[in-house]
Amino acid sequence: MIDDQDNPFDRFGLPRAASPERITEVLRERLEDAAPEDRATLRAIWERLMLHPRDRVLLALGAHPSEPDPSPAHPPPRPDPAWIERVAAMALPPDELVPLPSLSLAVRVDSPERRSPARSALELLLDDPILDGREP
Repeated sequence: MIDDQDNPFDRFGLPRAASPERITEVLRERLEDAAPEDRATLRAIWERLMLHPRDRVLLALGAHPSEPDPSPAHPPPRPDPAWIERVAAMALPPDELVPLPSLSLAVRVDSPERRSPARSALELLLDDPILDGREP
């Protein structure tokens, strides 16, 4: 029987998302080169992975993830110095980043119409003297 501590995905370098075809291919190559006493173990591993999909998924999830290469293949591109100068020239000084006071608060008048923001456009139209016929 296969020991759960000896994960076939780790043991044979299989990717955790390996398809059944890929697993069969890798184990078949190992079987061809294996000693007669190891063939029974390889066959048991293949049967467990192929005939028991739940076990295959659990073993794949339990496998150690492959370590990413610490050095990237290509270093990140450096920004163009001319671009950095253009962006720096467009930067705003801190005093221009201060929020300005609200215009509606600055223009507030003590008229009843201005005090009540809840007046709808319809109410304002109904109170219009020209539309009401009060103006000639």
